[in-house]
Amino acid sequence: MSNRNQNLQWAKENNIRFDQRIEDEPDLRGIYGIFVGDECAYVGRAYGIYYRLFSGNCHIRDIRIGESNQKINNAFENGIQIEIKILEVVPLQEDNKAKDAQRLASRECYWIDYYQNKDQCLEQFPEGRWGE
Repeated sequence: MSNRNQNLQWAKENNIRFDQRIEDEPDLRGIYGIFVGDECAYVGRAYGIYYRLFSGNCHIRDIRIGESNQKINNAFENGIQIEIKILEVVPLQEDNKAKDAQRLASRECYWIDYYQNKDQCLEQFPEGRWGE
């Protein structure tokens, strides 16, 4: 049976590429990056990457309506390739709820630091917000 998620279908129709594991494993937990060409524009974390990207008030919806960060909005408007990559799978260890949440948040901060040190992901502020 095919996936009927409208945001997913829209992303595919608009040539937004993404790691196939995101669709195949909807509960995949970890860190993802949204890339414009070869440059990282956004790093995020999710308990289910698929749902964060394609369900409800999600990233793809934000791109559809022009409410993503400026780099991503401009790329989409100008036909520049957008690709979503899994940067790191962060398995749920279930030893302690707070520790599991912190592991995920710490890995997200690591990847934001990594790309910001390369002068990428510069519109991103803590907690996934971006500047005006």
